[in-house]
Amino acid sequence: MRQEFRTLRNQFQHPLVARIFGVSLLILGIGAVFVYSASSAKAARDYGDSFFFLREHISRVLVAVIAALLVATVNYRRWLRAGLLMVVVSAVVLFMMPFLPSTLVPHINGAQRWLDLPLLPSLQPSEFARFALLVYLAGFLERKHEHLREFGNGVLPPMVVCLVLSATILFGRDFASAAILGALAWLILWLAGARNRHLLLLALPLVVAAVVAVVTSEYRLTRVETYVQQLLHPGVDRLDTGFHVWQSLICFAGGGWFGAGVGQSWQKFFFLPEAHTDFLFAIVGEEMGFVGATVLLGLYGWLCWLGIRAAQAAPDLFGRYLALGVSTTIFLMAFLHVAVAITLVPTTGLPMPLLSFGGSNLVTTMIAIGVVMNIASRGAIQSRHPAKERK
Repeated sequence: MRQEFRTLRNQFQHPLVARIFGVSLLILGIGAVFVYSASSAKAARDYGDSFFFLREHISRVLVAVIAALLVATVNYRRWLRAGLLMVVVSAVVLFMMPFLPSTLVPHINGAQRWLDLPLLPSLQPSEFARFALLVYLAGFLERKHEHLREFGNGVLPPMVVCLVLSATILFGRDFASAAILGALAWLILWLAGARNRHLLLLALPLVVAAVVAVVTSEYRLTRVETYVQQLLHPGVDRLDTGFHVWQSLICFAGGGWFGAGVGQSWQKFFFLPEAHTDFLFAIVGEEMGFVGATVLLGLYGWLCWLGIRAAQAAPDLFGRYLALGVSTTIFLMAFLHVAVAITLVPTTGLPMPLLSFGGSNLVTTMIAIGVVMNIASRGAIQSRHPAKERK
């Protein structure tokens, strides 16, 4: 344990590592404030304790921070051999979930996302599958970097793996997580330098699969129809299928430029559903206004930029693509959460990384950030002692 503590202390001497961890903690702290604000009324009504969700959230934040610090002491190269195994295990677990009894895999909002094992907190395997895919993609791109401009030996194999993993998630009726997985793999391949025509060729079956998944599911089709109706006729059906988006827009309208003040939201009083999870950014907009919400988004932009800097300084391609993948994931998840809140995309259940109430997403995101911290520290060491590293 002393060795790990010494390693961690040395890592924090590198400014990039300290900034990555510091910005992450700042977002976590802001998240705790708004999780309490958004959930206090619901917690008081359902549990007789307005601090119920806050206590649960703080305990998960502590676990996530400790996990990140522990992972930061581990050489990121150790993840390389585990990538494919992590993907296979994730796919098997996700495929089995629909066949398990409802006591282990409850149906929540039409999907089977959660795994409730005895003596363990609820887990969302799709969150860990996303991290597994990042590790696999980074390892594949390092091995096949010279073949990335080829179709059969370059971009096709990782997209096949991604599609299989996405299919197992979709099998549990979790369309949003499956779609994000496909978009994430596509983006990373594009950032890595794959040919545009190859990526367009791969995008076609992804889009077709997404359309088929929507039109063959009544509740997904209803969400898309509601979204289109809201675009054409704002406020239509505001008490039924359009209730979520309408209440979210009321949050932003009520917040104005500078907000109503922290803790002063009216929409949290049972108007806005899932206020502490899927629509937490709407509460931020109501209480902190356009200016406060923009500052928060600036923190996410800063964190992603620090991750890109870690990728640029990485000692090898595996570290570069892994740090880039983590940064891309945080950006994509944050963008989609905000896009849902302001009705840019149809409503779906997506947490804001590091901000929303939750466990699996929070812990997985902080583990990924811990990996980036390790990559950043080793990149800094190599830049200072290149000759020593070569030996």
